[in-house]
Amino acid sequence: MERCDAGLPERLILFRRNNEEENEADALNNIGVIHKLQGRYGKAMEFYEKSLEIKKRLGDRAGMATTYTGIGNLHDRQGLYDRAMEFYEKSLAIQKRLGNRTGMADTLGNLGNTHSKRGRYARAMEFFDKSLTIQKHLGDRVGMATTYTGIAIIHKSQGRHARALEFFDKSLAIKKRLGNRAGMADTLGIMGNIHSKRGRYGKAMVFYEKSFAIRKRLGDRMGAAFSSANMGLMAEKQGRLDLAIRYMEEARDILLSIGSPMVKKIESQLRNLHHKARQ
Repeated sequence: MERCDAGLPERLILFRRNNEEENEADALNNIGVIHKLQGRYGKAMEFYEKSLEIKKRLGDRAGMATTYTGIGNLHDRQGLYDRAMEFYEKSLAIQKRLGNRTGMADTLGNLGNTHSKRGRYARAMEFFDKSLTIQKHLGDRVGMATTYTGIAIIHKSQGRHARALEFFDKSLAIKKRLGNRAGMADTLGIMGNIHSKRGRYGKAMVFYEKSFAIRKRLGDRMGAAFSSANMGLMAEKQGRLDLAIRYMEEARDILLSIGSPMVKKIESQLRNLHHKARQ
């Protein structure tokens, strides 16, 4: 279809074209996100680069920061941590110039997560502390919950389980207030893992049960299957083999219903449990 700009003031025509290009850049960025989430990283990069080209031409610095963050996330998912940090730093520099404190906090958190994955825990903690300071000042409870989780993971990785539980508990408390049930289920599951590692099987069972109940209500069948399997493992550790078999069977049935290949692992564990029970 032909454009019909005749008779419009030149500034209005320019505004319309710029607005259309901004929308196109946003759409390209969003398509990049979809490809990234579906694991098509090469395609994701293509769309991010197209989006970035338009944003640079328009001087859309806020948009550029968003796309730099997306590219950083893309590299992070592929384990290309140096490249990820390079793009996070580009995003952070723009957000500082724009005074976008929410964006700064989020990007500082991304940098913290990437350093944490590389085992650079002291450096990661520096970024998390900076992120948390901004988030507290802004009253950004969602961001605070995320940062508390990042800090908890550092403590967990270093074997400081009591400190890890303390920060996971802070994250959990915020998620409860926000009604973030999926986030609660994830955090409860991780806390169960820590108690299990410490040999506190009864305590771990309590956390897994809470996580399972939430996931079942949410219709998160994969998550419910993992929780049920973890409950089975705890029951086995406690010598309650009949209960362990029941939980493993529930996990198996859920995984069968969704066609997950993980069912083979659960069936193997079930055979071992039945063998133990007959002895």
